[in-house]
Amino acid sequence: MNYLRGLSPRGLRIRLLVLVLGFSLLLLACSAYVLLGQVRGERISLLRSGAQTQAQALSLAAAPLLAPPDAAALTEMAAQAGSPGVGVAVLDLQGGVYAPAVPPLGIDATAPEMVAARAGQSGWDLRQDPVTRLPTLYVAAPVRRGATVVGAVWLVRSLVEVERAQADDLRALISAGALVSLLAASLALWFGGRLARDLEALRAAANEVAEGAYGSGLALSGPDEVVLLGQAFGRMAWRLRASFASLGAERDRVEAVLRHMADGILIVNAETVVTLVNPAAARALGLEAAASVGQRLAAVVREHEIVDLARRCLATQGPPRDFIAIVERASPRRYLRAVGTRLGEGHEAQALLVVQNLTELRRLETMRRDFLANVSHELRTPIAATKAMVETLENGAIDDPPAARDFLARMHREVDGLAQLVEELLQLSRIEAGQASLERRPVDPQALMARALDRLEPLAERAGVTLSLGECPSDMPVMADAERAGQILVNLVHNAIKFTGPGGRVELSARQDGDELELVVSDTGVGIAADDLPRVFERFYKADKSRASGGTGLGLAIVKHLVQAHGGRTWAESAGPGRGSVFKFTLPLATAEDSLAVTPLPNSAAGPQ
Repeated sequence: MNYLRGLSPRGLRIRLLVLVLGFSLLLLACSAYVLLGQVRGERISLLRSGAQTQAQALSLAAAPLLAPPDAAALTEMAAQAGSPGVGVAVLDLQGGVYAPAVPPLGIDATAPEMVAARAGQSGWDLRQDPVTRLPTLYVAAPVRRGATVVGAVWLVRSLVEVERAQADDLRALISAGALVSLLAASLALWFGGRLARDLEALRAAANEVAEGAYGSGLALSGPDEVVLLGQAFGRMAWRLRASFASLGAERDRVEAVLRHMADGILIVNAETVVTLVNPAAARALGLEAAASVGQRLAAVVREHEIVDLARRCLATQGPPRDFIAIVERASPRRYLRAVGTRLGEGHEAQALLVVQNLTELRRLETMRRDFLANVSHELRTPIAATKAMVETLENGAIDDPPAARDFLARMHREVDGLAQLVEELLQLSRIEAGQASLERRPVDPQALMARALDRLEPLAERAGVTLSLGECPSDMPVMADAERAGQILVNLVHNAIKFTGPGGRVELSARQDGDELELVVSDTGVGIAADDLPRVFERFYKADKSRASGGTGLGLAIVKHLVQAHGGRTWAESAGPGRGSVFKFTLPLATAEDSLAVTPLPNSAAGPQ
C-alpha cells in the first residue's frame, strides 16, 4: 500500500509558490494601504498648512478693504492670490463675494470652514468638489478689524496633484512588490524543490517501513531541520525493526508452543466467535483449525458442554475463575476435559478454553485394569486347580494309584502351562527391552510361509481347517531373522486355526508395498468386533470375554513386538463377528547387495505361542 500518496515534488513546489506569492501580495497590499495613506495624509497636511497660512495672510491684507468694501481692490487681490488649481474669494458678512469668478454653486455659508471663520477661527474641510467630483481642500480665515470679524477669506485648492502623486507612489510600490514577489517566488521554487526531494525520500522510506522493508538510511540535503528529521526517522525505523523482529520471534515462539503443545487451546470472543484454535484442540474436537476461525463456537463444535463452558466463562462477573467440563463420547470414543476462564472485561472479554484429550490415558488405564484382571485370571485358574488336586491327594486320593497318577498328570499339565506363561512373559519382556538379539539376513519369504504351513498342517487337519499358500512375489527376499520371522508366521497361523471352525480356510499370501513386503494371514473364522480390533495385540487381551478359548493371550503381543524389532508394522482387519479376520505385517525388503546370498532356513522353527 502506498501511503502519503498525495505528496509529490511538483505539488509541494506549487503549494509553496502559491503560499509565498499570496503572503507577498497580502504584505504588499497592507503596506500600500498603510504607507500610501500616511503619505497622502502628510501631503494633504502640508497643503492645508500652506493654504491656511496663505488665507491668514490674505485676511490681513483684505481687512482695510472691507470697510467699506472696495470691490475692485478685493477682486484684484483675489485674482492675484489665485493660481492654477487654487481659487480665492473674499466675503463680507452681508454676503458679498469678491473673486475673479463666482463659483457655479456659490459658497455654502454652512460649510464647516465658513462656520469656523464666522466664529473667528481658521477652518478647513476636505470634500468632493460638486462640479469636478474631485477631492478638494477648502480653507477659510476670518478677516478682523480690531476684535470684530468683518468678513472671511475663502480658499479652494484642488488635490489633483496629490492624487497623481499617490498614483505614482502606488505604481512604484507595485513595481517594487512585483520584483520582490518574483525574487521570493524564485527562492520558494528553489527551496521547495530541495524540500520536496527530501520529503519524497522520507515518504518512500515511510512506505518501506509500512511494508516491512526498513531500508538502509536516508541521505537528505535540505535544511538542518529536515536533516535532523531524517536522522530521527532513521532511528525510529531501526528501533521499529528491532521491535518487530523481537515481536516476530516472540510470536513464532508462541505459535510453535501452541502448535506443538499437547493440550488444546481455543479462544472465543464476547460473541462466542472462535478467534484461535491450535492443532491439538482441532484434533481433540474434530475441527479444521483454519476453517473454524471466525465462526460461531456452536456452529463448529458438536459438544454442547464446550459451548456451555465458554458461555459460563463469558457470563461471569468480578475476578476470573476457572470452570471445568468433562466430555465423553462413545463414537468415536473420546474423553475430554476442558478448563475455561475469562480474559478481559466487558466487550473485550474473551473465553480461554484449555482442552485436554484424556482418551489415551483412559485407554491405558483400561488396559492396565484389563491386564491385571487377565493375568490374575491366567494365574488363578492353574494355581487353583493345582491346589485342589494337592488337597485331594492329601485327603486320601494318593492311596488310590490310578487316581493319584491322573491327578499328578493334571498337575504336570498345569505346571507346564505356568512355565510356558512365565517363559512367554520373560520373552516378551526381553523383546520390549531390546535385549532379544536378531540376526537379520536375506530370507526367502516363500520358504518361510511354506515351512509355517507344513509345521501347522497336522493341527489344521485335526481342526478341520484348510491351509493354503496364496500369491507371493518371487525373488524378493526380506531382511529378517529367519527363526523370529518363522515364529511370527507360526503364531499368526496358529491363532487363525484356533478361531476358525471346521470347514474353514486359512491362507498365507504376500505382496510388495514400496520397499517393504506385506505378509497376510487371512481366515474365515469368527471375526473380530470393531471395538476389539485396536486391542488384539495387547498382552493377555482376549476378544472372548469369558476367556474360554485356550492360550495365554501373549502370542499376538509377541508378534507385534517382534515385527517392530524388525522395523515393520502389524495390524488386524475384520468386517465384523462371523466374517473372518485378516492379520498383516510388513518386513523390509533386502537390497540388491544383500540378496546375493539368501540365508537357508534353520531345521526347526519356533512352535506356536
